[in-house]
Amino acid sequence: MTAEQKISKAKTGMILTAPFFAMLAMRLKYVEDNSQPTMYTDGLVIGYNKEFVERMTIDEVKGVLVHEVFHVLGLHPMRLGERIPIIANMAMDYAINPLVKDAQYTLPKDVLFDNKYKNMEFEAIYPHLVKQFKDKLGGGGLGKGADGDQQGDGQGFKGDVGGVRRPKNEDGSAMSSGEIKQLEEDWKQSIQNAYQTAKKQGHLPAGIDRIVKEMAQPIVNWKDVMQEFVVQNSRNDYCWTKPNKRFIDTGFILPSLEKPELGDIVVAIDTSGSMGPKELSEIAGELQALLQTFSCKFIVVYCDTKVYPPEKGGVVEFQGDDLVELKMVGGGGTDFRPPFHYVEKEGIDPVGFIYFTDGYCYDFPKKAPEFKCLWVITGTRSYYRTDFAPPFGEVVKMVRED
Repeated sequence: MTAEQKISKAKTGMILTAPFFAMLAMRLKYVEDNSQPTMYTDGLVIGYNKEFVERMTIDEVKGVLVHEVFHVLGLHPMRLGERIPIIANMAMDYAINPLVKDAQYTLPKDVLFDNKYKNMEFEAIYPHLVKQFKDKLGGGGLGKGADGDQQGDGQGFKGDVGGVRRPKNEDGSAMSSGEIKQLEEDWKQSIQNAYQTAKKQGHLPAGIDRIVKEMAQPIVNWKDVMQEFVVQNSRNDYCWTKPNKRFIDTGFILPSLEKPELGDIVVAIDTSGSMGPKELSEIAGELQALLQTFSCKFIVVYCDTKVYPPEKGGVVEFQGDDLVELKMVGGGGTDFRPPFHYVEKEGIDPVGFIYFTDGYCYDFPKKAPEFKCLWVITGTRSYYRTDFAPPFGEVVKMVRED
């Protein structure tokens, strides 16, 4: 049986048993491309190596096609960005191979699989792999093609069964950001259509319901939620002894609103690697704006598995006309409990507690605090933890562009 016949038979076999995957697999164009070792998708085509397909059983071909569909489900071709392709592809495979197995499909032997990466998006896995291969990166052992550029296909690593390439136009030119965004929106619509069809037929694969719902989840402006969280704690005291100057010329004597007094607000920042200078700058800007509006004090606490002491820059206070500058202290693992323990130990009685984190931790305080808590989950528009469910407090996503 030829490679083309095997692929056709695999797609046909999925129509009755897995219409969701079949509909998405059939939306792609298939082209023989023996210049690469396995398969790849750029969101427009699936390129395949003839010998690679011919070596596999039909069940393995189905598994690899589903693997490529999961790349599309994760919008990986559109999210590859300027990352080192070969490492990004490894991260993507670690992210989706458990999903392929959970869907009861067979993959060739030696695929990339590690339980420590299960339920993680590839963007969260990628930094770990960059750190792991930093020596090879420095010596040009990874990420460089024959012409000295970064490898365009991101393939060739052990365990590779099908990768991702950046989308290109029919003439081979790179897509613009607008064209990539349109391709992403087209796929989102196709995924929704396939989802509705499979759901009606009762053939929705395990876990797909969650993935599709998360994709359609609206993004809320975290700054608006944070401001509302702070305002809710304001006394909003009006002062009649200081008339509102804006209305004096009208002949009406109206009260002015004094600068609302809030009290202490604790801001905990997870330093485990989930945030960079851009995120810290955004947070600092928002705190600065709030200081100009409210009479309050922000107690910033940096924490990984412990709170670093004030003399080491781990606890910093801002109030009045202070210039808010945030600089990461520490790094490593994550434990949500130390900042709450620090507040209790120091006798701080905050009116609110705001925790910035990527959410990858399960160690919460045993007892909910008496003060209000807002959890701000950091991530990109394509990636953030969506199943974060703390035992107390409100959750909002701090979303940045990819």
